[in-house]
Amino acid sequence: MFDRYLLFVQTKLNTIDMSTSSFQGQTNLLGRYPFHWHDLDNDCDDCYFTANSIHKSFYRCISIHGTHNTTVSENVGYDVSGYCYYFEDGNEEDNTISFNLAVHINSPSNEIANGDGTQRIDVFSQSVDLILPADSTASGFYISNLHNDIIGNAASGGWAGFSLPVFHSPVGIHRDLNMRPGNRLTKTFDGNTAHSTGWWWSHAGAFYSGGSLYYSDANSTLLEYNAGRDQDHGNRQPCLVDKCVTENNCASHCYQGEERAWFELTNNKVFLTPSSGLNSVSYTLVTCIYLFLQSYLTETAHTFSSVISYSGVVG
Repeated sequence: MFDRYLLFVQTKLNTIDMSTSSFQGQTNLLGRYPFHWHDLDNDCDDCYFTANSIHKSFYRCISIHGTHNTTVSENVGYDVSGYCYYFEDGNEEDNTISFNLAVHINSPSNEIANGDGTQRIDVFSQSVDLILPADSTASGFYISNLHNDIIGNAASGGWAGFSLPVFHSPVGIHRDLNMRPGNRLTKTFDGNTAHSTGWWWSHAGAFYSGGSLYYSDANSTLLEYNAGRDQDHGNRQPCLVDKCVTENNCASHCYQGEERAWFELTNNKVFLTPSSGLNSVSYTLVTCIYLFLQSYLTETAHTFSSVISYSGVVG
């Protein structure tokens, strides 16, 4: 046990079950989270975090970092600074995030992405006070790679409920991997719920596919985050063929027809949001099957904005 820093796992640990963490984490310090799997690769396929309570965290809830095939299930995060359930570098795959709750999510700084009604928004740069610039849109779930099973989770509050940022390449210690996380196909994204969110920007979406994280300098040392439409770093091109492997070029075009694929989000629910229920500003081919959304009236009797909004091709 460390002061404000509960668990950092660099060796295999089979289970963390029914623990309580309060006043843990160190704001804007990388790696200082209440629960943290760090760079275990495929060596933790029977590891799991289940039935834990994280409340009043100074930084995040559970971080999966460079680790695959784990399970995070039936946990509760309440009153948390920064993203709660968090895939750190974007290369994390084949994990299961199921039946978790994130409530009352706060920005770790005074910098919050507050849009002016257009699809453009300010770019945030990495700084001492915002070590991950994407925290300007702190949300319950930060799914930087969709090739995971995201099932039955619930988010209340936050900039969005579920943030699906676009990575053209991983960041951090995995920045040199030959992969494009933003193009990785969904495994299962089903039965999730988001509410009481999306107040800062009309295009945010309770489920928001957008926001690009990338290095702004040639030495890959300074991260920038564009929360809105970004035609340089924010496009997705899901493909049945992995161009990073077949052509050694992750930016290679995915041709319409037999190669083109889509992301599939099913049976998800949204309510009490003034912005879109599901929004994509990432030029992605999206198919939403059995997506059940509700919109409500505000107290001033103005209807909320569109329940589903797409800015890419809809399959």
